[in-house]
Amino acid sequence: MSTLDPHLPEVDAVRIENGRVVSLGERALAGSACRQIRLSPGELALPAFADAHLHLRSAAAARCSVDCSEESSVAGVLAAIAARAETVPGEAWIRASGYDEALLEERRHPTRSELDSAAAGRPVVLHHATGHAAVLSTRALRAIGAEDAGEGLLVDRHDLLERVPRLDQGRLRRGLAEVVRELRASGVVSVTDATHLNDERALRALDDWLESLGAEIEVGAMIGWDRIGSLRFGDSVGRVRVGEAKIMPLTNGLCAARDGAGVELGEAVAAARAAGFPVAIHVVEIEVLEQALGVLRHKPPPAGTRDRIEHCSLALPEQLDRLSELPVEVAMQPSFLSYRGAKYREQLRELERSWLCPVSSLLERGVHVRFSSDAPVVPPRPLEWVRAATRRDLAPEEAVGFDAALRCSCPGPLEVGGDARLAVLDVRSEPVRVASLLDGPALAAEAGRGPVVASAAAEGEACRSVR
Repeated sequence: MSTLDPHLPEVDAVRIENGRVVSLGERALAGSACRQIRLSPGELALPAFADAHLHLRSAAAARCSVDCSEESSVAGVLAAIAARAETVPGEAWIRASGYDEALLEERRHPTRSELDSAAAGRPVVLHHATGHAAVLSTRALRAIGAEDAGEGLLVDRHDLLERVPRLDQGRLRRGLAEVVRELRASGVVSVTDATHLNDERALRALDDWLESLGAEIEVGAMIGWDRIGSLRFGDSVGRVRVGEAKIMPLTNGLCAARDGAGVELGEAVAAARAAGFPVAIHVVEIEVLEQALGVLRHKPPPAGTRDRIEHCSLALPEQLDRLSELPVEVAMQPSFLSYRGAKYREQLRELERSWLCPVSSLLERGVHVRFSSDAPVVPPRPLEWVRAATRRDLAPEEAVGFDAALRCSCPGPLEVGGDARLAVLDVRSEPVRVASLLDGPALAAEAGRGPVVASAAAEGEACRSVR
Protein backbone atom coordinates (compact mmCIF):
# COMPACT_ATOMS: atom_id res chain seq x y z
CA MET A 1 0.00 0.00 0.00
CA SER A 2 1.45 3.33 -1.06
CA THR A 3 0.95 6.30 1.27
CA LEU A 4 2.57 8.88 -1.07
CA ASP A 5 4.30 10.18 2.07
CA PRO A 6 8.06 10.40 1.39
CA HIS A 7 8.75 9.75 5.09
CA LEU A 8 6.68 6.53 5.16
CA PRO A 9 6.18 5.54 1.52
CA GLU A 10 4.70 2.05 2.04
CA VAL A 11 2.66 0.24 4.69
CA ASP A 12 1.13 -3.23 4.88
CA ALA A 13 -2.17 -2.15 6.42
CA VAL A 14 -4.37 0.84 7.21
CA ARG A 15 -7.09 0.98 9.86
CA ILE A 16 -10.13 3.07 8.94
CA GLU A 17 -12.91 4.39 11.16
CA ASN A 18 -15.60 6.85 10.10
CA GLY A 19 -13.79 7.59 6.86
CA ARG A 20 -10.51 8.58 8.54
CA VAL A 21 -7.17 6.82 8.95
CA VAL A 22 -6.65 5.89 12.63
CA SER A 23 -3.44 3.85 12.32
CA LEU A 24 -0.96 2.54 9.77
CA GLY A 25 1.23 -0.56 9.52
CA GLU A 26 1.42 -3.12 12.35
CA ARG A 27 -0.65 -0.95 14.68
CA ALA A 28 -3.55 -1.15 12.23
CA LEU A 29 -3.68 -4.92 12.72
CA ALA A 30 -3.77 -4.70 16.53
CA GLY A 31 -6.56 -3.61 18.84
CA SER A 32 -10.30 -4.24 18.70
CA ALA A 33 -11.96 -6.60 16.28
CA CYS A 34 -12.61 -5.34 12.81
CA ARG A 35 -13.51 -6.47 9.32
CA GLN A 36 -10.40 -7.02 7.20
CA ILE A 37 -10.20 -6.35 3.47
CA ARG A 38 -7.25 -8.02 1.79
CA LEU A 39 -5.98 -6.78 -1.54
CA SER A 40 -5.26 -9.35 -4.23
CA PRO A 41 -1.72 -9.95 -5.50
CA GLY A 42 -0.90 -7.32 -8.10
CA GLU A 43 -3.16 -4.72 -6.50
CA LEU A 44 -1.81 -1.47 -5.10
CA ALA A 45 -3.89 0.79 -2.85
CA LEU A 46 -3.11 4.50 -2.60
CA PRO A 47 -5.00 7.73 -1.79
CA ALA A 48 -7.91 8.24 -4.19
CA PHE A 49 -7.49 10.84 -6.92
CA ALA A 50 -8.60 14.46 -7.22
CA ASP A 51 -9.24 16.32 -10.48
CA ALA A 52 -8.14 19.86 -9.64
CA HIS A 53 -9.58 21.59 -12.71
CA LEU A 54 -12.58 20.59 -14.79
CA HIS A 55 -15.97 21.94 -15.86
CA LEU A 56 -18.85 19.77 -14.70
CA ARG A 57 -21.69 21.52 -16.52
CA SER A 58 -19.74 21.65 -19.78
CA ALA A 59 -18.72 18.01 -19.39
CA ALA A 60 -22.37 17.08 -18.83
CA ALA A 61 -23.46 19.17 -21.82
CA ALA A 62 -20.83 17.48 -23.99
CA ARG A 63 -22.53 14.15 -23.23
CA CYS A 64 -25.69 15.64 -24.75
CA SER A 65 -23.93 16.96 -27.88
CA VAL A 66 -22.58 15.60 -31.15
CA ASP A 67 -19.07 14.38 -30.33
CA CYS A 68 -16.65 15.74 -32.94
CA SER A 69 -13.46 15.00 -31.02
CA GLU A 70 -12.54 12.02 -33.23
CA GLU A 71 -13.22 13.76 -36.54
CA SER A 72 -10.11 14.46 -38.64
CA SER A 73 -11.60 16.81 -41.22
CA VAL A 74 -14.13 19.59 -41.65
CA ALA A 75 -16.11 17.20 -43.83
CA GLY A 76 -16.23 14.69 -40.99
CA VAL A 77 -17.46 17.32 -38.53
CA LEU A 78 -20.18 18.43 -40.95
CA ALA A 79 -21.24 14.84 -41.63
CA ALA A 80 -21.65 14.20 -37.90
CA ILE A 81 -23.81 17.31 -37.56
CA ALA A 82 -25.85 16.38 -40.63
CA ALA A 83 -26.53 12.94 -39.16
CA ARG A 84 -27.84 14.52 -35.95
CA ALA A 85 -29.97 16.99 -37.95
CA GLU A 86 -31.88 14.08 -39.46
CA THR A 87 -33.00 12.94 -36.01
CA VAL A 88 -34.17 16.21 -34.40
CA PRO A 89 -37.25 18.39 -35.00
CA GLY A 90 -36.85 21.32 -37.36
CA GLU A 91 -36.87 23.98 -34.65
CA ALA A 92 -34.52 22.24 -32.22
CA TRP A 93 -30.98 23.47 -31.67
CA ILE A 94 -28.15 21.15 -32.62
CA ARG A 95 -25.20 21.16 -30.27
CA ALA A 96 -21.81 19.76 -31.19
CA SER A 97 -18.43 19.93 -29.49
CA GLY A 98 -14.85 18.70 -29.38
CA TYR A 99 -13.36 19.82 -32.70
CA ASP A 100 -9.95 21.52 -32.95
CA GLU A 101 -9.10 23.18 -36.25
CA ALA A 102 -5.39 22.54 -35.66
CA LEU A 103 -6.08 18.80 -35.78
CA LEU A 104 -8.31 18.87 -38.88
CA GLU A 105 -6.89 18.15 -42.33
CA GLU A 106 -7.92 21.59 -43.58
CA ARG A 107 -6.39 23.39 -40.56
CA ARG A 108 -9.40 25.69 -40.35
CA HIS A 109 -12.71 26.13 -38.57
CA PRO A 110 -15.97 25.10 -40.22
CA THR A 111 -17.96 28.13 -41.41
CA ARG A 112 -21.47 29.32 -40.74
CA SER A 113 -22.52 28.58 -44.33
CA GLU A 114 -21.20 25.02 -44.02
CA LEU A 115 -23.20 24.57 -40.82
CA ASP A 116 -26.26 26.01 -42.57
CA SER A 117 -25.97 23.40 -45.32
CA ALA A 118 -25.16 20.48 -43.01
CA ALA A 119 -28.10 21.16 -40.69
CA ALA A 120 -30.59 22.28 -43.36
CA GLY A 121 -30.90 25.75 -41.84
CA ARG A 122 -31.37 24.64 -38.23
CA PRO A 123 -29.67 26.58 -35.40
CA VAL A 124 -26.28 25.00 -34.69
CA VAL A 125 -23.63 25.77 -32.07
CA LEU A 126 -20.32 23.93 -32.52
CA HIS A 127 -18.03 24.30 -29.50
CA HIS A 128 -14.25 24.19 -29.85
CA ALA A 129 -12.40 21.54 -27.83
CA THR A 130 -10.84 24.24 -25.65
CA GLY A 131 -14.19 25.76 -24.71
CA HIS A 132 -12.91 29.20 -25.69
CA ALA A 133 -14.48 29.42 -29.15
CA ALA A 134 -17.56 28.31 -31.04
CA VAL A 135 -18.89 28.41 -34.60
CA LEU A 136 -22.59 29.09 -35.06
CA SER A 137 -24.94 28.76 -37.99
CA THR A 138 -26.69 31.82 -39.40
CA ARG A 139 -29.95 31.03 -37.65
CA ALA A 140 -28.16 30.53 -34.33
CA LEU A 141 -26.21 33.77 -34.72
CA ARG A 142 -29.43 35.63 -35.42
CA ALA A 143 -31.01 34.17 -32.28
CA ILE A 144 -28.22 35.48 -30.00
CA GLY A 145 -27.88 38.88 -31.71
CA ALA A 146 -24.56 38.19 -33.44
CA GLU A 147 -25.60 37.90 -37.08
CA ASP A 148 -22.69 40.10 -38.21
CA ALA A 149 -20.08 37.63 -36.88
CA GLY A 150 -18.35 37.02 -40.22
CA GLU A 151 -17.92 33.28 -40.83
CA GLY A 152 -19.68 32.54 -37.55
CA LEU A 153 -16.63 32.12 -35.29
CA LEU A 154 -16.91 33.59 -31.79
CA VAL A 155 -13.76 33.61 -29.64
CA ASP A 156 -14.03 34.21 -25.88
CA ARG A 157 -17.56 35.63 -26.32
CA HIS A 158 -19.20 33.88 -23.40
CA ASP A 159 -21.40 36.95 -22.99
CA LEU A 160 -23.04 36.05 -26.32
CA LEU A 161 -22.96 32.28 -25.93
CA GLU A 162 -24.86 32.58 -22.64
CA ARG A 163 -27.85 33.54 -24.83
CA VAL A 164 -27.95 30.10 -26.43
CA PRO A 165 -31.04 28.29 -25.08
CA ARG A 166 -30.23 26.08 -22.11
CA LEU A 167 -30.28 22.33 -22.42
CA ASP A 168 -33.17 20.49 -20.84
CA GLN A 169 -32.36 20.02 -17.15
CA GLY A 170 -33.22 16.34 -17.27
CA ARG A 171 -30.74 15.75 -20.10
CA LEU A 172 -28.06 17.70 -18.26
CA ARG A 173 -28.66 15.70 -15.10
CA ARG A 174 -28.27 12.46 -17.04
CA GLY A 175 -25.09 13.81 -18.61
CA LEU A 176 -23.73 14.71 -15.19
CA ALA A 177 -24.53 11.23 -13.93
CA GLU A 178 -22.40 9.81 -16.76
CA VAL A 179 -19.54 12.17 -15.88
CA VAL A 180 -19.67 11.21 -12.19
CA ARG A 181 -19.66 7.51 -13.09
CA GLU A 182 -16.58 8.00 -15.26
CA LEU A 183 -14.83 9.97 -12.52
CA ARG A 184 -15.42 7.29 -9.92
CA ALA A 185 -14.46 4.51 -12.33
CA SER A 186 -11.18 6.40 -12.80
CA GLY A 187 -10.59 6.55 -9.03
CA VAL A 188 -11.56 10.22 -8.61
CA VAL A 189 -13.37 11.19 -5.41
CA SER A 190 -13.01 14.99 -5.42
CA VAL A 191 -13.05 17.66 -8.13
CA THR A 192 -12.74 21.40 -8.55
CA ASP A 193 -15.05 23.06 -11.06
CA ALA A 194 -13.03 25.91 -12.58
CA THR A 195 -15.75 27.63 -14.61
CA HIS A 196 -15.34 31.42 -14.65
CA LEU A 197 -19.07 31.92 -15.26
CA ASN A 198 -20.01 30.35 -11.91
CA ASP A 199 -22.15 32.39 -9.55
CA GLU A 200 -24.25 31.46 -6.52
CA ARG A 201 -27.14 30.37 -8.73
CA ALA A 202 -24.86 28.03 -10.71
CA LEU A 203 -23.50 26.51 -7.51
CA ARG A 204 -27.02 25.93 -6.16
CA ALA A 205 -28.02 24.25 -9.42
CA LEU A 206 -24.93 22.04 -9.22
CA ASP A 207 -25.75 21.15 -5.62
CA ASP A 208 -29.31 20.23 -6.63
CA TRP A 209 -28.04 17.92 -9.38
CA LEU A 210 -25.51 16.23 -7.11
CA GLU A 211 -28.14 15.76 -4.41
CA SER A 212 -30.68 14.30 -6.83
CA LEU A 213 -28.07 11.89 -8.17
CA GLY A 214 -26.81 10.91 -4.73
CA ALA A 215 -23.40 11.51 -6.25
CA GLU A 216 -20.56 10.15 -4.11
CA ILE A 217 -18.07 12.83 -5.06
CA GLU A 218 -16.67 15.87 -3.27
CA VAL A 219 -17.05 19.11 -5.24
CA GLY A 220 -15.44 22.50 -4.91
CA ALA A 221 -16.29 25.26 -7.37
CA MET A 222 -14.56 28.47 -8.28
CA ILE A 223 -16.65 31.60 -8.62
CA GLY A 224 -16.34 34.30 -11.28
CA TRP A 225 -14.37 37.22 -9.84
CA ASP A 226 -17.22 39.55 -10.86
CA ARG A 227 -19.97 37.18 -9.67
CA ILE A 228 -19.02 36.71 -6.01
CA GLY A 229 -22.02 38.53 -4.55
CA SER A 230 -22.47 37.55 -0.89
CA LEU A 231 -20.46 34.32 -1.14
CA ARG A 232 -17.40 33.80 1.04
CA PHE A 233 -14.31 31.76 0.26
CA GLY A 234 -14.43 28.36 1.93
CA ASP A 235 -18.17 28.46 2.63
CA SER A 236 -20.50 25.84 1.22
CA VAL A 237 -23.53 26.07 -1.01
CA GLY A 238 -25.15 22.81 -0.02
CA ARG A 239 -22.52 20.18 -0.75
CA VAL A 240 -20.46 22.46 -3.03
CA ARG A 241 -17.50 24.23 -1.40
CA VAL A 242 -16.85 27.80 -2.57
CA GLY A 243 -13.35 28.03 -4.04
CA GLU A 244 -11.12 30.70 -5.54
CA ALA A 245 -12.25 33.66 -7.63
CA LYS A 246 -11.65 32.68 -11.26
CA ILE A 247 -10.15 35.24 -13.64
CA MET A 248 -10.14 34.67 -17.39
CA PRO A 249 -7.74 36.89 -19.38
CA LEU A 250 -8.85 37.37 -23.00
CA THR A 251 -6.95 37.69 -26.26
CA ASN A 252 -7.26 41.50 -26.11
CA GLY A 253 -5.22 41.68 -22.89
CA LEU A 254 -8.23 42.37 -20.68
CA CYS A 255 -10.12 39.99 -18.37
CA ALA A 256 -13.61 38.70 -19.00
CA ALA A 257 -16.29 40.60 -17.10
CA ARG A 258 -20.01 40.04 -16.78
CA ASP A 259 -20.87 43.18 -18.74
CA GLY A 260 -18.65 42.09 -21.65
CA ALA A 261 -16.45 45.20 -21.44
CA GLY A 262 -13.34 43.62 -19.90
CA VAL A 263 -11.03 44.99 -17.20
CA GLU A 264 -7.33 45.00 -16.41
CA LEU A 265 -5.98 41.98 -14.51
CA GLY A 266 -4.99 44.13 -11.54
CA GLU A 267 -8.54 45.45 -11.23
CA ALA A 268 -10.01 41.93 -11.26
CA VAL A 269 -7.56 40.73 -8.59
CA ALA A 270 -8.28 43.79 -6.45
CA ALA A 271 -12.02 43.09 -6.60
CA ALA A 272 -11.46 39.50 -5.48
CA ARG A 273 -9.19 40.62 -2.64
CA ALA A 274 -11.81 43.10 -1.45
CA ALA A 275 -14.23 40.18 -1.11
CA GLY A 276 -11.65 38.10 0.78
CA PHE A 277 -10.83 35.65 -2.02
CA PRO A 278 -7.63 34.14 -3.36
CA VAL A 279 -7.67 34.04 -7.15
CA ALA A 280 -7.24 31.42 -9.87
CA ILE A 281 -5.88 32.97 -13.07
CA HIS A 282 -6.16 31.24 -16.45
CA VAL A 283 -2.63 31.33 -17.90
CA VAL A 284 -1.74 29.68 -21.21
CA GLU A 285 0.66 32.29 -22.60
CA ILE A 286 4.02 33.64 -21.45
CA GLU A 287 2.75 37.23 -21.68
CA VAL A 288 -0.23 36.51 -19.41
CA LEU A 289 2.01 34.73 -16.92
CA GLU A 290 4.21 37.82 -16.83
CA GLN A 291 1.18 40.00 -16.06
CA ALA A 292 0.02 37.60 -13.36
CA LEU A 293 3.42 37.50 -11.67
CA GLY A 294 3.53 41.28 -11.50
CA VAL A 295 0.02 41.65 -10.11
CA LEU A 296 0.25 38.82 -7.56
CA ARG A 297 3.56 40.09 -6.25
CA HIS A 298 1.92 43.35 -5.18
CA LYS A 299 -1.50 41.94 -4.24
CA PRO A 300 -0.95 38.89 -1.99
CA PRO A 301 -3.83 36.53 -1.13
CA PRO A 302 -5.70 36.56 2.19
CA ALA A 303 -3.73 35.11 5.10
CA GLY A 304 -3.66 31.34 5.16
CA THR A 305 -4.64 30.94 1.50
CA ARG A 306 -2.86 30.45 -1.81
CA ASP A 307 -3.60 31.75 -5.26
CA ARG A 308 -3.70 29.41 -8.25
CA ILE A 309 -2.27 29.54 -11.73
CA GLU A 310 -4.43 27.46 -14.05
CA HIS A 311 -2.56 25.59 -16.82
CA CYS A 312 0.82 27.38 -16.91
CA SER A 313 1.14 25.91 -20.40
CA LEU A 314 4.31 27.81 -21.30
CA ALA A 315 6.76 29.42 -18.89
CA LEU A 316 10.28 30.79 -19.08
CA PRO A 317 12.77 29.50 -16.49
CA GLU A 318 13.14 32.96 -14.96
CA GLN A 319 9.35 33.19 -14.62
CA LEU A 320 9.33 29.90 -12.72
CA ASP A 321 11.92 31.34 -10.34
CA ARG A 322 9.63 34.28 -9.57
CA LEU A 323 6.59 32.04 -9.36
CA SER A 324 8.29 29.97 -6.66
CA GLU A 325 8.56 33.09 -4.49
CA LEU A 326 4.77 33.56 -4.38
CA PRO A 327 2.11 31.75 -2.31
CA VAL A 328 0.63 29.96 -5.32
CA GLU A 329 -0.09 26.49 -6.59
CA VAL A 330 -0.32 25.45 -10.23
CA ALA A 331 -3.02 23.27 -11.79
CA MET A 332 -1.67 21.51 -14.88
CA GLN A 333 -3.02 19.06 -17.47
CA PRO A 334 -0.30 16.61 -18.57
CA SER A 335 -2.82 14.68 -20.69
CA PHE A 336 -2.74 17.59 -23.13
CA LEU A 337 0.71 16.32 -24.15
CA SER A 338 -0.92 13.10 -25.34
CA TYR A 339 -4.07 14.48 -26.91
CA ARG A 340 -2.51 17.62 -28.42
CA GLY A 341 1.03 16.48 -29.10
CA ALA A 342 0.71 16.87 -32.87
CA LYS A 343 -0.65 20.39 -32.43
CA TYR A 344 2.21 21.43 -30.15
CA ARG A 345 4.82 20.02 -32.54
CA GLU A 346 3.31 21.93 -35.43
CA GLN A 347 2.64 25.27 -33.73
CA LEU A 348 5.58 25.62 -31.31
CA ARG A 349 9.20 26.16 -32.19
CA GLU A 350 11.79 23.82 -30.68
CA LEU A 351 12.76 26.36 -28.01
CA GLU A 352 9.12 26.99 -27.11
CA ARG A 353 8.50 23.25 -26.76
CA SER A 354 11.19 23.18 -24.06
CA TRP A 355 9.02 25.58 -22.02
CA LEU A 356 5.91 23.40 -22.35
CA CYS A 357 4.12 22.06 -19.25
CA PRO A 358 7.16 22.51 -16.96
CA VAL A 359 6.17 20.02 -14.25
CA SER A 360 9.65 18.96 -13.14
CA SER A 361 10.96 22.53 -13.04
CA LEU A 362 8.06 23.64 -10.84
CA LEU A 363 8.48 20.75 -8.42
CA GLU A 364 12.24 21.32 -8.21
CA ARG A 365 11.50 24.91 -7.17
CA GLY A 366 9.14 23.78 -4.43
CA VAL A 367 5.93 24.89 -6.16
CA HIS A 368 2.83 22.87 -5.27
CA VAL A 369 1.54 21.28 -8.50
CA ARG A 370 -1.89 19.70 -8.88
CA PHE A 371 -2.85 17.61 -11.91
CA SER A 372 -6.22 17.76 -13.62
CA SER A 373 -8.07 17.04 -16.86
CA ASP A 374 -9.88 20.27 -17.79
CA ALA A 375 -12.74 17.97 -18.83
CA PRO A 376 -14.48 18.02 -21.21
CA VAL A 377 -11.31 19.15 -23.04
CA VAL A 378 -9.79 15.71 -22.37
CA PRO A 379 -11.26 12.78 -20.40
CA PRO A 380 -10.97 12.91 -16.58
CA ARG A 381 -8.64 9.92 -16.25
CA PRO A 382 -5.81 10.37 -13.74
CA LEU A 383 -3.81 7.38 -14.91
CA GLU A 384 -3.66 8.94 -18.38
CA TRP A 385 -2.18 12.15 -17.02
CA VAL A 386 0.22 10.17 -14.81
CA ARG A 387 1.47 8.30 -17.90
CA ALA A 388 1.77 11.56 -19.83
CA ALA A 389 3.77 13.19 -17.03
CA THR A 390 6.15 10.26 -16.63
CA ARG A 391 6.64 9.18 -20.25
CA ARG A 392 6.61 12.44 -22.19
CA ASP A 393 8.53 12.94 -25.42
CA LEU A 394 7.80 16.67 -25.65
CA ALA A 395 10.31 18.40 -23.36
CA PRO A 396 11.34 15.01 -21.90
CA GLU A 397 13.53 16.78 -19.34
CA GLU A 398 10.27 17.85 -17.65
CA ALA A 399 9.18 14.24 -17.01
CA VAL A 400 8.72 13.23 -13.37
CA GLY A 401 8.74 9.90 -11.54
CA PHE A 402 5.66 7.76 -10.94
CA ASP A 403 5.37 8.64 -7.24
CA ALA A 404 5.79 12.35 -7.93
CA ALA A 405 3.05 12.22 -10.56
CA LEU A 406 0.76 10.39 -8.16
CA ARG A 407 1.38 12.98 -5.43
CA CYS A 408 0.28 15.68 -7.89
CA SER A 409 -2.89 13.67 -8.50
CA CYS A 410 -4.11 13.13 -4.93
CA PRO A 411 -5.46 15.55 -2.29
CA GLY A 412 -2.77 14.44 0.17
CA PRO A 413 -0.85 11.46 1.54
CA LEU A 414 -2.33 8.56 3.46
CA GLU A 415 -1.67 9.57 7.08
CA VAL A 416 -3.16 9.19 10.53
CA GLY A 417 -6.10 11.56 10.89
CA GLY A 418 -6.36 12.01 7.14
CA ASP A 419 -8.82 11.00 4.45
CA ALA A 420 -9.09 7.22 4.12
CA ARG A 421 -10.55 6.98 0.61
CA LEU A 422 -8.41 4.64 -1.47
CA ALA A 423 -8.02 3.89 -5.15
CA VAL A 424 -7.00 0.30 -5.85
CA LEU A 425 -4.83 -0.15 -8.94
CA ASP A 426 -4.18 -3.30 -10.90
CA VAL A 427 -0.46 -2.82 -11.49
CA ARG A 428 -0.08 -6.07 -13.41
CA SER A 429 -2.14 -4.78 -16.32
CA GLU A 430 -0.57 -2.73 -19.11
CA PRO A 431 -1.40 0.04 -18.92
CA VAL A 432 -2.05 0.15 -15.17
CA ARG A 433 -5.78 0.50 -14.51
CA VAL A 434 -8.09 1.40 -11.63
CA ALA A 435 -9.56 -1.83 -10.26
CA SER A 436 -11.89 -0.26 -7.70
CA LEU A 437 -12.54 2.50 -5.21
CA LEU A 438 -12.46 1.78 -1.49
CA ASP A 439 -14.45 4.64 0.01
CA GLY A 440 -17.68 5.29 1.88
CA PRO A 441 -20.07 3.00 -0.04
CA ALA A 442 -17.56 0.14 -0.28
CA LEU A 443 -16.64 0.35 3.40
CA ALA A 444 -20.29 0.49 4.45
CA ALA A 445 -21.00 -2.63 2.41
CA GLU A 446 -18.07 -4.41 4.05
CA ALA A 447 -18.47 -3.43 7.66
CA GLY A 448 -21.45 -1.21 8.36
CA ARG A 449 -20.34 1.43 10.84
CA GLY A 450 -17.53 -0.56 12.41
CA PRO A 451 -13.78 -0.23 11.86
CA VAL A 452 -12.12 -1.68 8.76
CA VAL A 453 -8.53 -2.73 8.15
CA ALA A 454 -7.34 -2.82 4.55
CA SER A 455 -4.14 -4.79 4.09
CA ALA A 456 -1.84 -5.98 1.34
CA ALA A 457 -1.59 -9.58 0.20
CA ALA A 458 1.42 -11.61 1.27
CA GLU A 459 3.72 -12.86 -1.46
CA GLY A 460 2.10 -15.80 -3.23
CA GLU A 461 -1.14 -15.46 -1.26
CA ALA A 462 -4.46 -15.77 -3.08
CA CYS A 463 -6.74 -13.21 -1.41
CA ARG A 464 -10.22 -11.90 -1.91
CA SER A 465 -10.06 -8.68 -3.88
CA VAL A 466 -11.92 -5.55 -2.83
CA ARG A 467 -13.57 -5.64 -6.22
